[in-house]
Amino acid sequence: RNTEKRTSGTGKRWIRTVRELLEWIVSLEEPQRSGILAKLVDSREFALLFGMIVVANMVTLSVEAEHQMKHLGDRRFAFLNWIFLVCYSVEIAMKFAVHRWYLFVGSDRAWNMFDALMVVASLYSNLMAITIAVDRSMGAKFAHSLRVLRIVRVFRPIRLIRIFESTERFRN
Repeated sequence: RNTEKRTSGTGKRWIRTVRELLEWIVSLEEPQRSGILAKLVDSREFALLFGMIVVANMVTLSVEAEHQMKHLGDRRFAFLNWIFLVCYSVEIAMKFAVHRWYLFVGSDRAWNMFDALMVVASLYSNLMAITIAVDRSMGAKFAHSLRVLRIVRVFRPIRLIRIFESTERFRN
């Protein structure tokens, strides 16, 4: 019986602590950022550049899917996937350099978390593809997760919604 009371009290304290932490995170306000990198990252041109990269990636994904249907196992597009991964990694790294951890608690936190998740998923997918290419016996173990992660890449165009929102903000 005493154990139940302690467990119940611990659970309530834990929930209260988590709630307070979340309230604190939501209440954080990022200080004004200045400098060349901050101006670049927060510029309309930066948003448009990465919007164009997303569109180029969409086109590449479409062409790659068509090509894969005809030439199963052909890795011709692997290099382009790495190029896009580097571009997205540079984007998130530049944003992080300017905004630090506020990147994940500010008003764009959901989009920034989505971007970071896309980068991590793409990195894992690309590395698994290399691992499978080098060691064919690994293919069976990772084939399903690799397929799922490749499907995740299809969600990248959702970033265009963010780009359109950003350009609207710059117009007003």
